[in-house]
Amino acid sequence: MKFMKCYSKKLVSNSKESEKKNIIAYFNAKGDVIMTAYDNNCMTRQLYDNRTFLLKRTRTSPYIQTGWTFADNAGVKEDKSFLLT
Repeated sequence: MKFMKCYSKKLVSNSKESEKKNIIAYFNAKGDVIMTAYDNNCMTRQLYDNRTFLLKRTRTSPYIQTGWTFADNAGVKEDKSFLLT
């Protein structure tokens, strides 16, 4: 499976001032988001079914970044599984 990298910056407006937030997202060949890393040191990973291409699982956890490599840092904050029918 080929993975494409996309680095994007999103401008978020607050009532007092504007802040820049960095978001790093990885996409698969179909264009589905498979991992998103946020500035608050949390990453969300998505797993899709190979046959139906539906979302099977999503998991959010803290991470450590080394270059373009992301590794789990601590316990899982959220882990959801979806039933495919």
